Amino acid sequence: MGRILFLDGRVIFVEVAKPRSELRQNQNQRRY
Repeated sequence: MGRILFLDGRVIFVEVAKPRSELRQNQNQRRY
């Protein structure tokens, strides 16, 4: 299961531990 990070009041699900560069890409791809 992934971890949940709270950034700017947004809930972001992180799978395992990914680099910040990949996290930013995932945030742009995922819909809120």
